[in-house]
This record gives sequence, C-alpha cells and structure tokens, in this order.
Amino acid sequence: MLVFRGLTLALLQGASIGPFPEVFQLLAKAFLINVAGPWTSVLIGIVMSVALLAMDWHRRAVKASHGDQAEGLPAFNVRNGVSSIVILAFAYQTSSYRGLPKLLIVNFLLVMLLAAVCLDVYNKKNRA
Repeated sequence: MLVFRGLTLALLQGASIGPFPEVFQLLAKAFLINVAGPWTSVLIGIVMSVALLAMDWHRRAVKASHGDQAEGLPAFNVRNGVSSIVILAFAYQTSSYRGLPKLLIVNFLLVMLLAAVCLDVYNKKNRA
C-alpha cells in the first residue's frame, strides 16, 4: 500500500485530491441502521454465511459433475464451518458497537460478484 501512496504523491506532485464528494464520505463512515434491533448485524452475517456456503456448494457440485476431484465432504464442512463462525462472531461484535459498516457490505458483495464471475469464466475455459 505504501507503494501506491508513493506513486500517488509522485503523480500528483504532493497535491491533495480532497475533499471527496459527500456521497463517498457518507459511504465510508456510515453504519447500517439497526432495523431489527441489535440483531440486524447478526441476521446479515447469517445471510452472508449462507451465501458463502451456497457458492462453495455450487463450486463443489460443478467440479464433481465434470469429473474433477472435488474437495472431501469433511474438509468442506470444516472450512465452511470455520468461515461461518468467523463471520458470525464478527457480526456479533459489530452489533454490539454501532452495527455493520456499509462499506463492509459493499466489499462483501463485490468479492462475491468477482468470485462468481471468475468461477464462471474458469468453468467455461475448462469445458472447451
């Protein structure tokens, strides 16, 4: 990250770009409103865990249907169980503070979209 910071300083010759538009500032410092009380973050954590599990299950099923060696079920369960526990523990911690940051949700959605696109491209490439 320091490399990019140095490149930015060199490119802009030490000038600042700020302030950013209000929309970007609001997204960066805003927290999701607790609609369901303090459990809003935990409910969103459950949805994120289920989405991650569904994507991993789909990836495993695609590999098995193409005859590739799929990950063993015990390893799959352990990996997804640990991931879900970490996500839910983080969601519980943030629910006790101010809720989930909106930027975290945007990042999660972007990562899931990127993973889905990359998986689709990879599968199409290997089928040909």
